Formats: sequence, structure tokens, C-alpha cells
Amino acid sequence: MRQKLFLLIIGVCAAFIEFLIFREALPVFQGTDIISGFIVADIAAAFWLGVYFYGKQKIFNFSKRNFFIGIFVLCAAFVFSFVVFRSLRAFLGVALGGGISLKSAFLYIFLAVVPVNFMQGALCAASVKFAAGAKNPAKESFIFISLGFAAGAIICSLFLGAFLATDIIIITAILFLLSPLLFAQTKKEACCTVLAVIFAAVAVSGASAKIDKKILEGSFGFWEVKEYKYTPYGQTALVSKNGESALLENGIINYSNPDAEIIDSENFGHIPALYHENPKKVLIIGGAARYLPMILTHKVKQIDYVEPDKAVTDIISSNIYRESKMFDDIKVNIYNENIRQFIKNTPTRYDLILVGFSDPVNLYINGFYTKDFFLKAKKVLAPGGLLAVNLSGKLTFSSYIMAELNKSVARAVGEAFKYSSIIPGARNIIVGGDSKMPYRINVKRRLYEVQQTTLVLSKYYLDDLMDTQATLWFKNEMDIIAKRDVVNSDLSPSAMMLSVLYMQSGFSPYLSVFLDDILQYSYLAVFAVIIIFFLSRTLYKTAAFAQGVSAAWLAFNVIFAFQTYSGQIFRWGACACAVFILGVLVAILFYGKIYKRAPFINKMFLCEALQIALFIVWYIILKIYAVNVWTALAVILCLGVLFGAGVALLTEHTRKLADRKRALVLTLAGFVAASLLGGGFLIPAWGIEGSLYFIFFLKFLIFCRWADLKKTITN
Repeated sequence: MRQKLFLLIIGVCAAFIEFLIFREALPVFQGTDIISGFIVADIAAAFWLGVYFYGKQKIFNFSKRNFFIGIFVLCAAFVFSFVVFRSLRAFLGVALGGGISLKSAFLYIFLAVVPVNFMQGALCAASVKFAAGAKNPAKESFIFISLGFAAGAIICSLFLGAFLATDIIIITAILFLLSPLLFAQTKKEACCTVLAVIFAAVAVSGASAKIDKKILEGSFGFWEVKEYKYTPYGQTALVSKNGESALLENGIINYSNPDAEIIDSENFGHIPALYHENPKKVLIIGGAARYLPMILTHKVKQIDYVEPDKAVTDIISSNIYRESKMFDDIKVNIYNENIRQFIKNTPTRYDLILVGFSDPVNLYINGFYTKDFFLKAKKVLAPGGLLAVNLSGKLTFSSYIMAELNKSVARAVGEAFKYSSIIPGARNIIVGGDSKMPYRINVKRRLYEVQQTTLVLSKYYLDDLMDTQATLWFKNEMDIIAKRDVVNSDLSPSAMMLSVLYMQSGFSPYLSVFLDDILQYSYLAVFAVIIIFFLSRTLYKTAAFAQGVSAAWLAFNVIFAFQTYSGQIFRWGACACAVFILGVLVAILFYGKIYKRAPFINKMFLCEALQIALFIVWYIILKIYAVNVWTALAVILCLGVLFGAGVALLTEHTRKLADRKRALVLTLAGFVAASLLGGGFLIPAWGIEGSLYFIFFLKFLIFCRWADLKKTITN
């Protein structure tokens, strides 16, 4: 019993480690979802290397003493990983709110993730010794560690999301250091208890919070952290320095005082309102209330400000005087709820909707720049109502990428509304509506009523912004310079990938262009799959590799779709991992009882058929817009069951240990490849729907091969 409890603790601690890695890494890279593909690939590869080197190279001779020394090394690697992520922006000299190049992201994620997961792999392999009395020690060790991991992931999802990083590290260290007590036979081993009590005392004394806050300041260029919170949407922090302050969500500046982008804020806060003849009811979506002061200068009667992350409005209310006073204005209503649900349920019809988020650098923000969202928002517009978004304008390089980014969103607006208009500038404003756009003279006339409250905006400035030749030039640039003609949508988030490439052009122009070229010719991967498939000599190896590819590919597809519609990946991502692991365990424990006497080929045929059926079910869920936490978790659970059944069939088909190991290695290689190439690039690039066609095609090829073998044997 003690051995099983120890294995459970190892699994729980592993879940805590991976949860913290994800939670700390994504805000460093501004929540860009493709980073998760890099992280998962590094975790899986490093874990397998740890298992391999322990089994083949014997990196340490197993004894309980050496094992517990390994735990101390693992704890040190965990702390190292945490410090790397927290200090990375300061080390690279990244300005507050600035991005990090994909080259640096790939390199430093590898540096932070590999050591800790290598040690986890080695210790998990070594922990088989603790199940030595079982009939199948490796299987029992895997089962109990996996159960512990699933339990730990659920704990993280439901309870640890808002905990300080240092507290999570301390909890993990305490669990690790208490575990030797299960086998303690001497006083020396009992010293681990003393260390655990010391760690607990640090947490209770409050030193943990001070340490966490001090280390966090390194992420913000050593600006003083006034307040910060972790929520299902990520990290929200208010920082200050030399009398200046800024509010950041996942590393993206949403508000600053004084406003570093006051001209852009004035433009977007006033111009869309001036486009409407008499806006009375206004809906502001996101933006950390930066546009509230401008909108309140107009003769509005109602402003509904929807900010899904309550931490944003709480921090503003308690720390930023001007905006907090505006929250008390009788005209202003604050809503902290899912934006799509709010639009679906609100009875109000608005004259103006402002999408106040920054550029769509991740799937969640991109979800408010899509044709699908615009069509939903259109339903809550009053007759003559308008919707406005703003995007980056000119940078120093890759103007065609900027043109493609704006064109993808402009086309989405154009297809959702009868009329649209573009106001080019440092940040381009795109306005859509079902009524004709006003003439410039009407906009200038309405400006006169709020002229005294503006800092920069004037009739002369409007003449410059709305210059006919400048607007025609910009539209011509979008039509001619842009290489692609795409529409940004929920299932094809082209604006997200283009935003990432556009941001990269500021760090490494040639890398940006290179990745964009790969994006355009990535369809050649389909031909590569066909060639490799037909050149492969054995279906057994191909099927093992495809199991890993399909599992990772569909898992990322589901997670990315859920992130688009909900954004709460920081809460439900851990739960999705737990559900997938539980599905795998169910398959491993019970697959042998189903069709026990059926031939191996018939079993594989059935397994592949069920996987294809699952892809079809998920496709239907996507097309009918039924993506929510429950449908996503249900699909992940079924995927885990089918993946576990497929791997179990492939590994237990042969009695040769070398063949079993080879099947596991090929499966893991497929999982790593799909995580790195799919989750890290191709799934967002091809779109959620388009990437599903690719994996469906791959599985269909495998299915046909098994069907052919089944038919041959039957005949």
C-alpha cells in the first residue's frame, strides 16, 4: 500500500510541475497559443529521454537513497524552470509589453522545460522498482503514476489556478520531501520531515508572497508590481515605475497611465462614435476600459462594458482612480462574463460596438475579429448600428503581412455587414454596418460637439486620417501587395497567424518571411504524408506513428477550438489533460475484455473506424457551434480511450520486448512531431477545420490498409 501511495504522490507532483510550467510560460510569450505546441513537444521528448537513459545508460544505480537524491535534483530543476521563465524577459531586455521572437521562444522553452522533465522521466522509470512485487511492475507503476497525475491535474484546474507560483512550488516540494517518510527506517531519513516543515513555515509566514512578487518584477523589466492575479484567462498585473503605471493581461499592455498610445486611443475612442449620427447605447468589449473616457464625452445614455476577466475590473477599481470613478457613473454597466454568451443573451440593441482588444496574437483575442463573431454581434445592433475594430498599421518591414492581416479582418467585416469603411493610420480602424458610411463633412461636424475634450483629434487631423487618396492607397495595398485572399473566421484564424508573423518581422524580418513562405506552401505536407505512407514497409510501424500523430493533433484541435470560444484554457487545460489520461487508463485496463478472442487485425480495424467516427463527431460539433467545456472534455475522453486502446493493441500484439519498445517509441515520436509541427504551427496556420481534414485523411489511409488486410485474411 505504501508503494502505491508513493507512486500516486509522484504523479500528483508531476501534474503540479507541468501546470506551473504552462501557467508561467504562456504570459511570457503573450499567450500565443503556438507556444503550447513547443512546450508539449519538449515535455514529451525530454520525459522519454529520461526514461531511455535510465533504462539503457543507468544514470544512477537504483537505491532508495539515490532515488530520493534524484527527487532533490528534480526539485532544483523545477525551481530552475520557474526562474528561467520569470527572468527571461529581463534577460533578453524586452521592453514592457514587448514580444519575444519565435527563435528565442523555442530555445528558452527547451532550456527551461527539458531538465525538469528529463528528471521526471528518469524517476518515473526508476519508480517501477517500487512496484516490484506486482505481476507487471511497469504497468502497475504507470497506472498509479497516471492516476496521481490525473488527480493532480484536476486539483490544479479546480483549486490551484489562483495560487502563487512559489506556493505551488512549496506544495510540490513538501509532497516530494514527505514521500520518503513512507519508507523511513532511520533518523536521517526523517530529516526530510524537518525540511518539509521549514518550507511550510516559509509559506505560512508570508515570505512566499514577497519572493514571488520580487521574482515576477523581473518579467516586467523590474517595474514595481502593485497587484497581480492569476485567473482562468491567465495573468493580470498592474505595474508602476517613475509615476507611470500599466495594466497587462498575459504580457500585453491593455492600459497605461499616462497613455503611451493616447493618439490611437483617442482615434478609436472617438472616430467610430462620430461615424454614428447619435449613439445612445454603446457596447465596449475588452480593452481594460481605456476607451471609456472618450465614449463618455459623447451624448450616450448607456455604456455596457464587458470584460470577461474580473481581475481586470477589480484591479482598475482598487488602483486606478480615474477609471474607477467612471465605473461609478450611472451610465456605465460592468459585466464580467463570457462575451459571446453576453451577446447571445442581452436584450439590448446597441448603436455602437467597440472591440477594444489588442491585435489578435492568440486564438482567444482572434475570436473577436472573425466573421462568425461579427455576425453574432450584428444581431444586437440597432438599426443604423456600427461595429468597429482596430489593427496594427505600418511597421518597418513585411508590409505585405500587415496588408494581409488587415485584409483578412476587413473581408470578415465586409462579409458580415453591407457597408464597411477603413481609416488608415498607425492603427487602422475598420468600421462596419448595414447603413451607408457617413461623409467626412458629417464626421467633422459631429466632432465639433466634443472638440474641447480631445487632445489631438481635430478637423484637420480628421482630414489627414480620412484623406481619400490615402484610403484608396491603403485599399490598393491590401488588394495588390497581399499574397493571400483570406477571411478571418473562428475555424480559420488567419489573422492570428498573420499577427504573430507581423510581430516577428520586428525581431527577425527574414524569419518572418521564411515562416510566411512555409505557411503558403505547407499544403505540400499532404503529399509528403502520401509518399511516406506508401513507401513504408510495415503497416505496424506506420500505425504506431499515426496513433501518436492523431492523438496529439486532435487534442490540439479541440483545445484550440475551445480557446477560441471560451479563452479559459488556464483553467480547463489541466482538466483536459486529466480526462485524456483517465481515458488512456480505462482503455489499458479494459480493452482486453472487449473482443477478447477477435483477431488482432479485426481489433485494429475497429479501433481505426472508431477514431474516424470521433473525428466526424468533432467536425459536426464544430460546424454547429456546439463547442463548450463539456463537449470538448467528452471528445478528449473518447480520444484518450481510443488512443490507449490503439497503443495497447500495438504493444501487446507481439511478445518481443524490443518490438513493444519500438511501438512505444514510434507512437511517442508521432506525438512529439504532431505537437511541434501541428500544435506549434500547422493547426493554427491551416485553421481548426482545415487541419482536421488533414488528420482525417491520414487516419483514413491507415483505416483503408487495415480494411484491406482484414478483407484479405477473411477471403
